[in-house]
Amino acid sequence: MGTPYEQWFREPVLRQIAATQLFVSFAAQICAVALPTIAIRSLGVGPIAAAALIAVEFLPAALLSPWIGGRADVVSARVMIVSCGIGTAVAVGAVPLTAASTTVPIALLYVVASIVGVSLALNDVVVQRYLPTVTTTKRLDNANGAISAVRSIAQLGGPAIGGMVVGFVGGSYALCAAAAATVCVILLAVRLPLVGLDSENSHGRVDAPLSTVKDLVRILKADRFLTRMLVTGAGLNLFGSALGGLYAFYAYRSLGLSSIAFGVTLAAFSAAALVAASVAGRIIGVVGPERVVVLASVTAGTSLLLIPAASIGWPVAVLVLYQCLFGFAATLWTISSVGYRQRRYAPSILGRIAAVNRSLICIAVPVGAIGGGALASYAGVVNACLLAASLGAAFVTIAAIGWGRSFRGLMTWNGQPA
Repeated sequence: MGTPYEQWFREPVLRQIAATQLFVSFAAQICAVALPTIAIRSLGVGPIAAAALIAVEFLPAALLSPWIGGRADVVSARVMIVSCGIGTAVAVGAVPLTAASTTVPIALLYVVASIVGVSLALNDVVVQRYLPTVTTTKRLDNANGAISAVRSIAQLGGPAIGGMVVGFVGGSYALCAAAAATVCVILLAVRLPLVGLDSENSHGRVDAPLSTVKDLVRILKADRFLTRMLVTGAGLNLFGSALGGLYAFYAYRSLGLSSIAFGVTLAAFSAAALVAASVAGRIIGVVGPERVVVLASVTAGTSLLLIPAASIGWPVAVLVLYQCLFGFAATLWTISSVGYRQRRYAPSILGRIAAVNRSLICIAVPVGAIGGGALASYAGVVNACLLAASLGAAFVTIAAIGWGRSFRGLMTWNGQPA
């Protein structure tokens, strides 16, 4: 029989989707290493200009995600991914072409970072919209887990590969590898079927008009579980980014970690995320999707407290434990929450609902990072980490307890609309 993922990868269409996401993630990881390297080492920009690379990666994606969701509901995944891939390959490839004749302007790096951020948002929304049309409801959790697994593989190996390529050929020419990975995305995506199984798989799902903000508000009011899920996800990203923005500074300056120890803690996250992706289908099947959403969110939120706890003692061990817990729980949360939306809503409106989640994430990440830095400048790094972790743990836990009180009946949810 094989494992669920071995069976899943035997299906050509689903295997193509996973392969496209692997190359999308690899390209993004290489860009994440190369762009700051060019800005800092080649152009000599200051900390504000370097930090702006992060902001421009997320803010355009936040603004465009609603439009992406609307297009994903009416345009095929093939057209969306191929069109985005062409634009990304051209933008990324423009950097080494420019570097061959002159100095790369910082404005071009901002444009590339923006396009890469939009590419990640588009692929996230489109894949969530597309999967229910090419697989059965019972296999959605394994399908989402497989997508998370290939993305985790890219996150685990991408920075190391990107760092080696940058070290050998320099930041500008390292982007040739990112452009090549994007070309692979295009070649794989052109083979995706134009028509899925929307009509067959829409039975039993909510299908309502969703053309205005008023329609969206009506859906969120009717589905309080979805509303709390979106708010909690934004909270995890807000407070997690506040801590994430301080993480390197905290690890090096406050805890005195070596670069090797620091790298080990980061690798623990990707390893835990990969394990979570591989077992998510089984866990959700045994525990139930709502229970997994609640338990995973509480675990991820409370694990933030381990970051300031590392200042007490055993910093490497404590941070590795944090990364393992957060990586495992956050991945489980993502897979189970995506599965909830895919089961609950018809493909005709799923893209726009997924886009709301993506917009909240893209807004929360830069706001959290900037807020964390501002708090650290005022109260100190350790105190800022303690405050952000405490607020994050409290926010997420309160939201999860609210789910438990209001949706006890949904704890035995069988996939039908509430």
